[in-house]
Amino acid sequence: MMTSKAFIYILLSAVPPAALTGCSADSLSGSSDGSHAVGFYPVADRTSYDAPEGVTTTLNIRDFKVTATTPGQYNTIILLQDAIVKRTGLNDWTYSPKIEWPETPVNFYMVSPADIAWTVLTWDRGAWINQYRNDGKTDLIVAADYDEMQHPGPVKVNFRHALSRVAVSLRTSIPDEYDVRMRLAYVTGVPLVGHYVWPTSSTDLTDGFSIGSPDDSGIWSPAGWSTHGQENFVLQQASDPDGMTLSPADAQYIPLDGNHIQFMIPHNIEPSRFDDYNWLGGNIIIVYRIYRRSDGDVVWPTENTPVELIYHKEGKRDWAVAPFPLAEATPETRWLPGLNYSYRLTLNMPDLSGRSPLTRS
Repeated sequence: MMTSKAFIYILLSAVPPAALTGCSADSLSGSSDGSHAVGFYPVADRTSYDAPEGVTTTLNIRDFKVTATTPGQYNTIILLQDAIVKRTGLNDWTYSPKIEWPETPVNFYMVSPADIAWTVLTWDRGAWINQYRNDGKTDLIVAADYDEMQHPGPVKVNFRHALSRVAVSLRTSIPDEYDVRMRLAYVTGVPLVGHYVWPTSSTDLTDGFSIGSPDDSGIWSPAGWSTHGQENFVLQQASDPDGMTLSPADAQYIPLDGNHIQFMIPHNIEPSRFDDYNWLGGNIIIVYRIYRRSDGDVVWPTENTPVELIYHKEGKRDWAVAPFPLAEATPETRWLPGLNYSYRLTLNMPDLSGRSPLTRS
């Protein structure tokens, strides 16, 4: 196992951000044209938290997509297919054309953003997203309501977050006699593409649910992966070619969220390892440089800096890297859907003699 002496880290408790918070379930709008018409209303889960910017809540969601099926005599009947339900007021939602409740049970499938390509089974219960390409900036929420029978008022749609949310902040403990400049911070070894299968249990509010279970959270099957050289998920990038100055040790942690990257496909995190000039496995990579304030000379990296601590993308030795192994700081070495993972990193002074800050055990 590799651990980087360049970092001291604290992993905050992972808390479920799965709730769509901000609205009460009281005073529901029927969103219906008649007593037997089907209406929809997003409601909040039991848990709540102060949602960061970019996270979908009942206050900011504008629309979502619905497909509804019911059993026929010989096959499944599609009642709604990819219908877009839109907000028309604080507690008002509408779609067109409206459908009436059948006498048979109905399965509802919901997703937001509404432009997500998906498939809903027409011969059994279930839905999936094939080849979901994650941009790191889009919150994906899903809901299912199985065997729903006709009732007064709209269907209460309880969404759950399908992705993991990752928040990273950084500070430095390097003495004030040095100037630390960061050029880049990015994540490696995480899926770019994944296949997602819907929960097999309703996501309603009647019962508790087990985060990460296939029945309650659905199943992810990761596909394409990000590597050190690709830099697909850049958390922060300096506009100045000489990098951005990191705050001194007594300052607050700096959130690395300049590129709004925060949503990741849930998966088992691979151990960190260095091979053929690349950091593989799950890492947060900091690209940085250290100057001596008294004369402006670069003291790190140098000609003695180990190869695994050099930023190799440009074929030079101008910038160093500090890898932070995610697997060592993540419970059960995996990201689960609907959980928020917060990593607080401290960049320490490297050994200027050139000895690698990596230890092996």
